[in-house]
Order: sequence, then structure tokens, then C-alpha cells
Amino acid sequence: MRVLRKLKHLFKPKEPPKIIPKTVVWGIIDGPFLREDFPEEELWNLQIPIEAEAMLVCKVEEDGAVFLTNYWYESMEEAYEIKRYFDSNIEPLEIIYD
Repeated sequence: MRVLRKLKHLFKPKEPPKIIPKTVVWGIIDGPFLREDFPEEELWNLQIPIEAEAMLVCKVEEDGAVFLTNYWYESMEEAYEIKRYFDSNIEPLEIIYD
């Protein structure tokens, strides 16, 4: 019986590895904007976390598709840090999700 279980385990199909999409930010299109620039109801409907205080409109590439998206940050300083990066660099930023 143990041998049969071992054989089943050996021949069990392997699950494919989880593929995490690669996300690359190519630049800042607009912003930063403060949370107070938007109606709170709209932020609630979009499920923007209460901790998010500043937003940037970014040009992003994910799996070969390029589009604009809003990235929210906990502070204006964090948003400005990203903006300052793109003010002086042309290299994109790769986002790694944990």
C-alpha cells in the first residue's frame, strides 16, 4: 500500500508555476494630486484605501500592453519621490508585488 502511494505521488501532475505579470512604469503623465482633490464618495466607490493620500497618473506596461493608470501613495512625499525620479531619469521602474 505504501509503495502505491509513493508511485501515485511520483506520477502526480505538477502544478504550473504561478506567473506574476511584469509591471513597468514608463513615466508620470500627471500629478501628484491630493486625496482632498477628489470627492470622498468617488474614492469610496473606487475602493481607494483611506491611507492613500496622493495619486499619480502613470504610463504603465504590463504583459506587453501599455496603458494609463492611477497609483496611490500613502504620502505626498512618496508620490513626489517617484515624480522626481522620472524628472531626471528615462529608465522605467519595475514594480515588484509581494
